[in-house]
Amino acid sequence: MLGPVGEPHAYISPQLYESPINVPTWNYIAVHAYGKAQLIADEIAATALLEQTINYYEAQYMVQWNSLPQDYKDRLLKGIVAFEIVVTELQGKQKLSQNKKRYRPPTQPTASHKAHIATNRI
Repeated sequence: MLGPVGEPHAYISPQLYESPINVPTWNYIAVHAYGKAQLIADEIAATALLEQTINYYEAQYMVQWNSLPQDYKDRLLKGIVAFEIVVTELQGKQKLSQNKKRYRPPTQPTASHKAHIATNRI
């Protein structure tokens, strides 16, 4: 099984480079995780995995999760396919404008820089 993982990624404006002879580009980091997938059919194990995921990403939600009616949670769990992947190989790729000189902002930002920063919130 191949499990592609993407992030972070971002549009890079040519205004961010010193030379006016540039074009827009996209920077990214990606990882491909290869391995063997296995379904977790046991309801108790699937629930444990879901709760582990909630605790990892949004621990404060566990209070609300624990207050939900059990029949409601059981219906939700029927729509979730729990699985695990035993990773056997990782491949990574990055494209981070390595061929460009590092941007050095002007002492006083130009109007186009101010507009770009306001639009892209960097």
